[in-house]
Amino acid sequence: MAPRVLELPSDFLKNPTRLSVAFFETLMLWPADDEQRTRALQSISLRHAIASGSMAVPSNSNELKNLVELLDSLPRQEELIDACRELFTQGVVAGAVLLEAVGMASIDVQRVKMSAIKRKFATGPKPFRFSEKTIDNRIWRKFRSVSPFWAACLYLYNYEDGTQNRAFPCTVAQLSTFLATADEFRKCAERLHTPRSPTATLLNADESIRMPTTLILPLADLSFSLKN
Repeated sequence: MAPRVLELPSDFLKNPTRLSVAFFETLMLWPADDEQRTRALQSISLRHAIASGSMAVPSNSNELKNLVELLDSLPRQEELIDACRELFTQGVVAGAVLLEAVGMASIDVQRVKMSAIKRKFATGPKPFRFSEKTIDNRIWRKFRSVSPFWAACLYLYNYEDGTQNRAFPCTVAQLSTFLATADEFRKCAERLHTPRSPTATLLNADESIRMPTTLILPLADLSFSLKN
């Protein structure tokens, strides 16, 4: 199986917008559901155009009718929020698992015990309380291809964002840093073989979602400590 490389233009990061961030927002929530991801992105794009005043005003009754039909066909904001709540929670768990594994491995790979990491969630706070079996069979299986993006989101929240200016998965200004951080997590996870693991590496290079080589990203340096 060939790696899944995102089709992004080389100038994608030249003048990013809210919609640039929304592309990754929907990818992280629906990594394997192209239809739902497309509908959500259309809804976000249309509402952004209305809010920003960049949408052309219908010039005749046919255009108005088409706009009304489009609005009716797209999920409402409340529907998106309801649909995203559980997906967001599961994505955070997948990202936290990857974040902790890579962080531990950067200090001492022998400390990385995936079962122990996953078992923490069995006694963790709601709504992030899941059994190891649920994480293995539902969450990790669904979100592992985008887990580096979730890990990057959590890393920027917890390690680098001292302003509390938090947005999911990042602000527009943080987009290039966010993508570089996610790509670094992907590379680390694809090299990481945990002790007694049945898989060759934490992430399989053939199933990870990655940036195109034509997209120039800034350097990302993941820094962890025993305290963290």
